Amino acid sequence: MSIRAEIQSLSPSALIELFVLDLSLQGGSTLYWHAGTNGLSADIIWGAQAYSRYPIEAQGFKMSGTGALPRPKLSASNAQGILGALARQYNDFAGCKLTRIRTFARFLDAANFPGGVNPTADPTQELPRQIWFVDRKAQETPQLLQFDLASALDMVAVKLPRRQFIQNACPWVYRGADCGYTGGAVADAAGNPTADPAQDVCGKRLSDCALRFAPPALMNFGGFPGCGIGTS
Repeated sequence: MSIRAEIQSLSPSALIELFVLDLSLQGGSTLYWHAGTNGLSADIIWGAQAYSRYPIEAQGFKMSGTGALPRPKLSASNAQGILGALARQYNDFAGCKLTRIRTFARFLDAANFPGGVNPTADPTQELPRQIWFVDRKAQETPQLLQFDLASALDMVAVKLPRRQFIQNACPWVYRGADCGYTGGAVADAAGNPTADPAQDVCGKRLSDCALRFAPPALMNFGGFPGCGIGTS
């Protein structure tokens, strides 16, 4: 069973959320966390990697097609001041990469189950990994630490769009690296069929791209067909 089928199932197994905090930017090691244990009351094993049980929670990942990118928050236990001391040692984890991994219990390594048996174990079945970076330590108390997370775009101050949005005009050079088409002659600039390489010219329209990338091939159209379609 694929993870897509599991999501659509009427009775999916438990959703498993894992976190990987890479401290190498600040001279530290990599931490693997999960806010719970497996069925053996031991650390979760995913892809042969153990994820230490640790009280940790992240929220604010909701994506929107409008407005600013989300700024999630990561909260973790500071019992006995252990995590706080680690944060001070490594510059409050500033700029360190946090990877959020989500899968379902059905796909966990067999080592998580009694007798080491799980016929549906599959470490490739996970939702797309989310990469975030620690922006700053937002709060520290004797009970918890909270960090603000940022996307890679926020961290390097990238402004979007980085080029003009044009609905039906492709900026790529025909047969260039961005275009990617390497087949035979197809059509002239007006879209009329031709087998003459000298007459083979792309008209830069979405329809011209479709002539050269028949399904199931993916079109490398460089324009933005969705521009101007919305209504108010």
